[in-house]
Amino acid sequence: MINVQNAVLFGESLKNNMENTMKKNDKITEEATSKMETLVEQYNELQGSMQEMQGRLQEVQTEIVKQQGYLEALKDLDDK
Repeated sequence: MINVQNAVLFGESLKNNMENTMKKNDKITEEATSKMETLVEQYNELQGSMQEMQGRLQEVQTEIVKQQGYLEALKDLDDK
């Protein structure tokens, strides 16, 4: 038979265990949220870098086309 004192001790122990579990969950949630924020920052930085690089790639492609036209014009002059 369970006496009252043991029941009270069990209840307090259960309450403490639940509080400790909640504290652990809060810490895990904080860590996960911090990691998510870091990942989002990295993503945004990479996205910005990609946009800059795509712009530069387009500039270089345009310069290549211009240079090809220039070389063709020089070749045409040599052929005449």
